[in-house]
Amino acid sequence: MIALLLIPAIILIGSGYFFLYRFTIHISVFFRHQPAAIGFLILSAFTSLPEIFCVIYSLHSHYTAVPLPLVIGSNVFNFTLLLGLVVWRYPLKVSGFHREEDLWVQILLGFILFLNFIYTPKIHPLTFTIVLILFILFGYLVRKSVLRNLNERQLPTFTYIKTHPILALLYGLLMTFFGSILLVESGQAISLVFGGKDILTSALLIGSITSIPEFLLTIFLIRKNISSVAISNLMGSGVFNWAVVFVFPLFFLGSYDDNVINYRCMFVAYFFSLIAVYFYMYLKRKTSIKLFDSLFFMAIYILFGYWLFFC
Repeated sequence: MIALLLIPAIILIGSGYFFLYRFTIHISVFFRHQPAAIGFLILSAFTSLPEIFCVIYSLHSHYTAVPLPLVIGSNVFNFTLLLGLVVWRYPLKVSGFHREEDLWVQILLGFILFLNFIYTPKIHPLTFTIVLILFILFGYLVRKSVLRNLNERQLPTFTYIKTHPILALLYGLLMTFFGSILLVESGQAISLVFGGKDILTSALLIGSITSIPEFLLTIFLIRKNISSVAISNLMGSGVFNWAVVFVFPLFFLGSYDDNVINYRCMFVAYFFSLIAVYFYMYLKRKTSIKLFDSLFFMAIYILFGYWLFFC
């Protein structure tokens, strides 16, 4: 019966982001001439809230097989299946301000954490410091980049949400928080039903559902022809997931048991997936990714899930 909580979890997380986006409109005026900065500094933070709440709740409940697979699964989902589903309907041009090379920042952060977990089951202070510096540096470069912000557009509004911005923030946080709790608990229940495949459930089920805000926002912005913000949000969300969602809570709240997760297997699956996407987008940098290309992204996600099955 607990597995049925998955339905209200999805509804709460999806609905919560509509209210968070309402608040985003209110504060985005401070970045109105820098759409990429809006995508990374504002939208990425809010779209990563489900992952943050899920990781903190999992650490508090001692669900040690949730945080790392969740972050890896969410990042891979964003750059494979999410892109595949979006470009299936809306072709997307890979141009100068669509910074596909930012995938290397996520791969670099993942490699640093991979080295960390080879030697210790917790976040080493040196690892924390390096990740924090890279996160701040990446945000600064996005904020100052002229190339990323050529398309000067304000964010479109939802006409059907008239709530005061502060109330919208409160509603969005509460919905996302309780939706995340329901998601983790239902994910654990579903994992037991399928023989205790915690890693697979955390990466594919919980990781994909926590990406609902990214999915909704990407479709909405691309339909409004504001793809620079949409792509910056995806790029920023992946960096947020490693730095704020994963490293910060683990450094202050918990550690991993070495027997719980096959680190090498998980990280290799992650590196393979993102590097494959990078080179594919690099080859397409002067054209658009369309319906046929979506099949490639979907195939990568299927291979990622198949790989995790043996981790």
